[in-house]
Amino acid sequence: MWVVLDTTAILADPRLEGGAFRMLLASARRLHLDIALPRVVLDEACNYAREQLQDIAVRSEKLSREIEKFTAKRPEPALLVAEALAAATGYRKLLEAKLRAAGVRLLPYPRLAHKAVVARDLARRKPFKRDGTGYRDMLIWHTVLQLVERAGPAIAFVTANTKDFGDGRLHDDLAQDLNTLGCSSEHISLFRTVEDFNSAHVLPHLKKEEELLKALRDDTLPTFSIPRWIHNMLPFAITFSEVGDLFASTETAGNVVSVTKVLRLHEWHVNDTRIVAQGLIAVVISAVVVLDIHISEHENSEREREEAISFIEQLGLGKIDEAAGQPNFARLRLTLLIAEMGNHYEVVDVIFNHISTRFAVVHKGEKSWRRL
Repeated sequence: MWVVLDTTAILADPRLEGGAFRMLLASARRLHLDIALPRVVLDEACNYAREQLQDIAVRSEKLSREIEKFTAKRPEPALLVAEALAAATGYRKLLEAKLRAAGVRLLPYPRLAHKAVVARDLARRKPFKRDGTGYRDMLIWHTVLQLVERAGPAIAFVTANTKDFGDGRLHDDLAQDLNTLGCSSEHISLFRTVEDFNSAHVLPHLKKEEELLKALRDDTLPTFSIPRWIHNMLPFAITFSEVGDLFASTETAGNVVSVTKVLRLHEWHVNDTRIVAQGLIAVVISAVVVLDIHISEHENSEREREEAISFIEQLGLGKIDEAAGQPNFARLRLTLLIAEMGNHYEVVDVIFNHISTRFAVVHKGEKSWRRL
């Protein structure tokens, strides 16, 4: 979803430091929100700041002179007129830096024919007012329209300008513009404030993530259990991953190594959950397990066996301990991509973020290695 900010949204929190903006910008990536700002909005907001700072400087110097009449002392003005322009330039740099750091996209000025602009103005079609004002609002709206043509109609437009854009739903003139593009007015949602947008789209997702994280940690989901998945599916996940490919490559030394089962699950933790797409959740877990590692029964020479051991040590998995029975632990950190299908959850992909272990070679009639 695209979230387009109007000038009123920026001026409600000029430094973007309030709780609503912090929540929106911090959640944008994880909720797949594209935050956008028309360049005309940036210019309009910065111009407003310049005018306000100049006005403050004039009033501040005037107030200093008024105080001098009664005290014979002129206090230093809070802001000098000569400093106002520098302060306005500083604000623009601050705002641009924050937008850039947050990944907010600046949308270019729309390309419009002067004849079309004049025709809309003379027809008094919104966002033009009856007195002919509204040129910048018209540029903002056409920026939104060009975004619809390029990226699709799933757009949230945050504006407190309800008279010219609409209150709850788009003004009829603007809805007609969308119909001309083959889109319905329902594809653009209006929100008066960033807080309103957060309440509708951000907070419900964050609440869902918190509830899911708690359920996964407490192992209370009725249709999915991380400990059960580790016991039943982890060996298959290793076998068909790059980690499994590394084991299988020891065949060059005359051995085929594979993970057969989870012998014990000592501990497990859910570190984080994140909604990465509609119906797809990333769950980061860590676990300490005992895995049964099997070596195919080839009559290998001592040299071949040493080559296989040396190969696995080079994987960074630790030293191989040939003393049978010594407890060695495998520590795993992996990300499960879980598809949500109604009330049912299914792991569709596994990413191994970290694995560290040691091996013990156990002699019980057949050659097998246990990695703990």
